[in-house]
Amino acid sequence: DHHWFPLQTDHGDDPAYDRSIATAQLDLAALQFARGKSKESKEIAQSAAELFGKLAEVPAPQRHAYDPLLRAAALTRVAVVERDEDIEKALATHRVAAEIMKELAQTKPANMVPADIYHHQARCRLEQALSMARVPKRRENAEKNLTAAAKQWQDLSKNYARVPQYRASQAQAELALGQLRAEDK
Repeated sequence: DHHWFPLQTDHGDDPAYDRSIATAQLDLAALQFARGKSKESKEIAQSAAELFGKLAEVPAPQRHAYDPLLRAAALTRVAVVERDEDIEKALATHRVAAEIMKELAQTKPANMVPADIYHHQARCRLEQALSMARVPKRRENAEKNLTAAAKQWQDLSKNYARVPQYRASQAQAELALGQLRAEDK
């Protein structure tokens, strides 16, 4: 039972409500996944991705620069669950998220912190690589994505030494890279 549904119908045309709901859903999806509730995590993340997608269509003054980034994060969360259900569907979802992040990294929109873009792009690459690694013909691309993600977090940790999450994420990417290489020996 999703408690936010009444909020979606009671707020009129103000997209800030949908943005708040989508952000809460993204957080809840991560929690549900951590609790082992993959089905619920996927459903909630899909709802968040849809809401963030709708927010891209609101008039420019009502948009928020982070909506596409958070949509990509929600799609990545969906793909993480999909990789255990249907790897090709997961890879397709990853591609959509990766394209969003690629565009953000290239355009560097105003009102966005570049480090946020690079961190989320690296997370997207890491999760996409973990899915690619399950497909023999895509393992080489998985290695490239893991290397790129680790490098991106290494650069972030150099520039933002007080953000331990970047070092932890770099370690996660390097561990996955080492595991991939060990499996291929």
